[in-house]
Amino acid sequence: RPAWVLRRGVFRAPGFTRYTRALYRSEAERFAFEDRDDIYGDVSAFESPILFLAGPGPTYAIGGQRVGSDKLDHFLSVGFAYYRHTARGGTEEEAVRSGVRTEYRLWGMFTSRTFSFADLRANHDGYRFYAELLEPGSAFDRDTDGCVERVGAWSWAAWVHAQWDEVLDPSVYAEVVGQRVLDTLAARRAAVCSSRKAWDDGVRAWAEPDAPWLAGPRPVQGDPFQLDALCDPTRRGPLRARPPRRAPPPSGSPSHAPREGSSPPSRG
Repeated sequence: RPAWVLRRGVFRAPGFTRYTRALYRSEAERFAFEDRDDIYGDVSAFESPILFLAGPGPTYAIGGQRVGSDKLDHFLSVGFAYYRHTARGGTEEEAVRSGVRTEYRLWGMFTSRTFSFADLRANHDGYRFYAELLEPGSAFDRDTDGCVERVGAWSWAAWVHAQWDEVLDPSVYAEVVGQRVLDTLAARRAAVCSSRKAWDDGVRAWAEPDAPWLAGPRPVQGDPFQLDALCDPTRRGPLRARPPRRAPPPSGSPSHAPREGSSPPSRG
């Protein structure tokens, strides 16, 4: 493992998987946050044990998007778990519900105090990848020995989506973590607000009326960064985080929960 992984402690090193290693060795542009210069850098161990001990993984520029290295694990590992569940007779919705529950439990709200919608999108995209792997027109097929081989052009750009970006597709935070994030953004107000247009364009791009990667109860996805207030020159006083609200699926739609401040989709 690279020295900068080990410098961040034993809790960071186990998250450096074979997929992270492949990214690290690639030519993809990397933003490593080696000195914990990230939006979670001021979170305490009490507020979020995982974010304090491990912090976020490196961010990479892949397929025109900036995504965390963990998204490849979600795509290739969790996506395969979804596919395996359906291949054994389960339903897609059951697999998606399991992923949503995970974001509430050990790998989400329970430890990191965050619920990541971006993780869930990457999970489902990975499921689609495996489900379509040997479909007609795929870049993959079986060779004479029955093993899968690539037979055509394939690119991450066809799969990586802006919704894998946890800035453009924001997570829901426990209130105490959300407050730390707001305080960090406020301390960097000039830099954040100078890049506001690109940020807003990205947020508008991801909104969709329905989402097959969501099923069952989950939080209402809001605006944890409060950019309107942060960048308002007339604002006085500190920003305050809002507590998360749990939103069960609305009647008639098992896979969609409302999003605060959502707007009509600008792309499919």
